[in-house]
Amino acid sequence: MKVVARIEGTITRANGGINMKNIDMVVEGDILTIKVDLSQRFGKSSSGKSIIIASTEGNQSIPSNDDIKIGLNIYTK
Repeated sequence: MKVVARIEGTITRANGGINMKNIDMVVEGDILTIKVDLSQRFGKSSSGKSIIIASTEGNQSIPSNDDIKIGLNIYTK
C-alpha cells in the first residue's frame, strides 16, 4: 500500500502546528497505524500522579484527514 501521510513525534516536534511526544502515525489507504516506543519516559504529568510515555498533547488531526481527530495519552504510575 502507498503511504498517504506520516507524522512523527520523537520528543516534541512541531509539524504543521502539531506537537506530540513519542508518537509516529502513518496512514496507508484507510488504515491508521500508531507506533510508540514504550521504553521512553518524559517525566511526571502535570498532576504528578503518573509518568508520561507518549502523548498527542491534546486532540490532533489524523494525517491526511483534518475531519478525523485523535487524542492519545500513554502513561505509567
